[in-house]
Amino acid sequence: MLEPHTDWIKFEQQLLALEATNYFQQENNDKIEVKKVISERMKIALLQLPEGLDEIEATDLLYQLSSVKYAQLNYFAEYRQNPNDEQYQEQWYLKRINASSAWNATTGGTTVNGDTITIFVIDEGFDVFHEDLEDNIWINHAEIPNNGIDDDNNGFIDDLRGWNLSNNSGTHLPAEHGTRVAGIMGGVSNNGIGIAGINWNVKIIPFSIGLNELTDANILQGYDYALDLRVRYNQSNGDDGAFIVVTNFSGGFVNQFPDDLPIFCEIYNTLGEAGILSVTSAPNGVNYDVQNRGDIPTLCSSPYLITVTGVDSFDIRTGSFGSYSVDLAAPAQGIFTTEPINNYGDFRPGTSFAAPQVAGAVALLYSINNDVFGQAMDNEPLKTSLLVRDAILNGVEKLDTLTNSTATGGILNLGNAINVLSHYYEGWNERFDLVNAYPNPVDNILTVVYQSPDVGTFDLMLFNSVGQHLLQQKVEAVEWGFRSIAIDMSIYNSGVYYLVLKNGQQTEITKIIVY
Repeated sequence: MLEPHTDWIKFEQQLLALEATNYFQQENNDKIEVKKVISERMKIALLQLPEGLDEIEATDLLYQLSSVKYAQLNYFAEYRQNPNDEQYQEQWYLKRINASSAWNATTGGTTVNGDTITIFVIDEGFDVFHEDLEDNIWINHAEIPNNGIDDDNNGFIDDLRGWNLSNNSGTHLPAEHGTRVAGIMGGVSNNGIGIAGINWNVKIIPFSIGLNELTDANILQGYDYALDLRVRYNQSNGDDGAFIVVTNFSGGFVNQFPDDLPIFCEIYNTLGEAGILSVTSAPNGVNYDVQNRGDIPTLCSSPYLITVTGVDSFDIRTGSFGSYSVDLAAPAQGIFTTEPINNYGDFRPGTSFAAPQVAGAVALLYSINNDVFGQAMDNEPLKTSLLVRDAILNGVEKLDTLTNSTATGGILNLGNAINVLSHYYEGWNERFDLVNAYPNPVDNILTVVYQSPDVGTFDLMLFNSVGQHLLQQKVEAVEWGFRSIAIDMSIYNSGVYYLVLKNGQQTEITKIIVY
């Protein structure tokens, strides 16, 4: 557990941590310690400030260093789970999210290219030997078990099944929360016992952080572990690391805003650039307005982040809300799943159990059997991950109960998401079409994806909500297939806009929200 009076510093060069130490000695005549290097790859360190030094003042002073990009306090997070003391009867949520329709197309496991699809999970502990989880727990084959040596040279000794930061070992404690989350995403299915996970076959990398150690420093170290594995995989052409496509963290920091934790928000872009989407749960509390009261990661604006609230079996929202910051909902009540020591059960509502359904959906979509999708994963991994994200968001089932409380106004529909992504990569020269516009809502660059069956020009136009014509430009369709163009939306005020593509025979319109 970290001591009080701690602070984050992100450096242009890691050695400039010493410069920060010298700076504080000069300004305050006190010694500051570099307590831990959180990430060499991202140049992040955890500093221990002297007792009596005001943390806010110290943060402001650190920003004066030319070598410091970000500085933030080391906050405590919370897991998104309510107390557990009730039972429910069945996995009703799988039917509600239309899982069986998706399973007609794929049950998960590997990509069409043969990559083993992997989910990375930060939680308080896992029963990695549970009868319905063990076969789907990732094994680090680059590590020789129990030899006391860091065989793969990643800074973790004997991390055979991920890592437990609380005891600094590869041994996990069979905590309830993480075991339940893992079962939702990837309980071994079609094996005649237990439950069905959203992915019948998948690999789950557990990263344990106990509740008393759940600081942003430790959470970010977990994300760095995932980042290193995926970067190794990318750089070795699959010979090293792991093909992590999504992370799940069912927790966060209530009453905090992006300016309070800038490093935490930036990590999602960093993961995204390596090809990893991230899923988090919005806070519990039906009256909690995320945008007014604050929450991290929910308010982080990364396009590679998906935020999830919860609904009950009557489609009534049970979690917090945010018209642009909360992306969608998923069932969060009576979620029957794995329980430690080969047990099963369902529990009180919590957005903790909504988020892993969406993370599981991301992993499942990566397993669609489509050669064009496989080529895209190899050639355009960032675009591919955003298309997977948008397939999930565009495939939601709209609900009146979620109107104006989520960006999509809908609940996860796994079957629809599979269809949206599959359709994108099938018949891709059929017609002139506005395929996608993302991120939406947007505060900066909007990427517009269109398909054109032939050469020629078409008009791209933008209107505000009262019909004023704000933008018009001619776009050249040089050949059939998918193309994208970028529009700077930062010059427009917050509000609703309409994007129009018109080629003489067809007109395509979509609503864009700027915040």
